[in-house]
Amino acid sequence: MVRVYPNPTNDHLTVENPASNSADRYSIKNVLGQIVLDGNLVSGEQDIDVSHLVEGNYIISVYKGGIQSGNTMFVKK
Repeated sequence: MVRVYPNPTNDHLTVENPASNSADRYSIKNVLGQIVLDGNLVSGEQDIDVSHLVEGNYIISVYKGGIQSGNTMFVKK
């Protein structure tokens, strides 16, 4: 399971992606379902810069081999 913190956040999210999960991509969507950010994930901890996003609620989805493997909602302050 992927862990995302801090929540709420101001400028970055840390994604903990254990090797046992091996998610390889992420996408961040706004409440309208529009993808506002996406990229590759590595095993271990990875920081994602979200400082340019407007305040609001977002969903980060992670994918393994092109198949969605989890979602987490977070708040951008």
